[in-house]
Parts: sequence; C-alpha cells; structure tokens
Amino acid sequence: MKRQRQLTHNQGFAHFITMALSGFVELFNQDEYAQILIRNLSFYREKFEFKLLAYVIMPHHVHLIIQPSPKGNISEVVRDFKKYTAKEIIQLLKDEKRFDILDVFHKTTQEYHSKENRQYQVWEDRFDDLALHSGKVFRTKLEYIHNNPVKEGLVNGPGDYLYSSARNYISNDHSVIRIDCEARLLNEVRSGDLTPTRSKNLTLI
Repeated sequence: MKRQRQLTHNQGFAHFITMALSGFVELFNQDEYAQILIRNLSFYREKFEFKLLAYVIMPHHVHLIIQPSPKGNISEVVRDFKKYTAKEIIQLLKDEKRFDILDVFHKTTQEYHSKENRQYQVWEDRFDDLALHSGKVFRTKLEYIHNNPVKEGLVNGPGDYLYSSARNYISNDHSVIRIDCEARLLNEVRSGDLTPTRSKNLTLI
C-alpha cells in the first residue's frame, strides 16, 4: 500500500515525517533493527545538519520531527536515510536467514516496480511530510509521537518506551540518541504543561 505524501519545501519550519516499512512488517521491535535507524539518524544529522526535535520508532514505522538546514531539504534527508537503512536491513535479514520477511519485500517490488532492476523494497515509496507552521501544531505532533507507544499498548507511560524522545524530554535521557530539545519545551513537559498522554483523540498510524 502506498502512503500519501504531503510535500513541502519550507526550510524554516520543523517537519513531521512518517516512514513505514513495506507490508507493515514488524521489525523495529527488535533492537538490532531499531539500532540501524538510530545509527543512520545520527549519521545523517551530522551530514545534513538538521535538528532532530523528536522521534519514535514503532514496530513497523517511524515518526520524526526534524528541522532541516540549507545542507539538505526534507526529500534529500529521507531519500538517503531510506536508501542506506534499507541496505543494512536487507543484509541483516540475509544474515539471519529471515526469508519470510525478504519475501514480503520482494513481492512489494514485483507489485510496484516490476520493470526496475530492484530485488527488494524495504520502505514504502512515499512518506508523510507536514510542515509545522505554529507552536500549537508542533506541540500536537510532539504529543502524538510520545503517546504512540502508549496508545498501541506497548508501554504504560511514554517515558517507558526505549526508542522515543519522550525519555529525552521527561528524564533528560539522551543515551539512545541526542535530541535537540529546547529548554522551554523540556520545562513544559516536565512541569506537566505539555503532557504526552493528555491527548486522547489522536489518530495513530
């Protein structure tokens, strides 16, 4: 299934980005696959000099809030991130002999790219991209990201989920990956003015 892409090129705003695995295969609930994303986020943040403001890695998709720099727009960041994480994921699947998952990615390629010289499609072609034009919209998406694992029943509280920036904001825990948190936002989260679990009617992927 292909996702709709809402594409903007305004480099002055933070962007809310969603990328999903083909066939919504669940891989990122395994540390070795989630760590592929973490390593590449760190690498491309340095390469493109974007600010990573929030993230969550769910079993079959990832949400990010990033603010791009003149070094690379959103399309360039996502293009390289998807390309090189896909290579690492495929290699790890082969090493682990996960032929069932590889078959899903191969069938996706046959369905959508049969005329191309491509064996596997790890990520869905399109991605969601929303420019966050106001502080209110930013805060809504930040709550959305931090609440996603709770709404999916994976943890009891946002700060309990390992691969989420909720830990950075709530506990100042940057051990998984550093987040470019603004002090004002950190204080809002910790004081309860911006509570990750407060929004009950968010529609999650």
